[in-house]
Amino acid sequence: MNSQNRAVVGTLAEVLGTRPTVTLYGLDGTAIAGLYANSELQSINVRVVNSSHITIGYDANPAAVHSSGDYLEGDFEIMPMGTNLAGAKTESIVLEPMMQIGFVGMPVIKFGPWTDGLNVGGSGIQLRRWIHLGGDSITLRPGQPSPKTIKLHRFQNITGGAVIAS
Repeated sequence: MNSQNRAVVGTLAEVLGTRPTVTLYGLDGTAIAGLYANSELQSINVRVVNSSHITIGYDANPAAVHSSGDYLEGDFEIMPMGTNLAGAKTESIVLEPMMQIGFVGMPVIKFGPWTDGLNVGGSGIQLRRWIHLGGDSITLRPGQPSPKTIKLHRFQNITGGAVIAS
């Protein structure tokens, strides 16, 4: 796709030159300073997910569709970087389930009920942090950079702070 001399909406190009602020929160809800400070966001794949049910009528055809529980699910690919090899390894850690992440400085894009689906801030559901439920992956390539994918979820009714992990 040639986007020369055109506005490209919803791409990381909108924030080129400025890194989004990424704040990682531990299981107790307190911010963990410094992690992902040097890493570079490579790609984002976010989708609105919900629970849907199709009701079949007496004639065996769909008669109604029921939908509820909109939430966001996203895969965030980062390139772990550091000022040295030890720093890059620290940035490569696999997160514990139920840790939370807040982004500031990402492109503002409406997703379902979120007026700004990526960034955390403002009021109402915009304050809901991204929650890590597990599913991280890191791709190790000999002699090449090793990107890491973090799978995150954002729910309308689960507020920031300490989460219950059992």
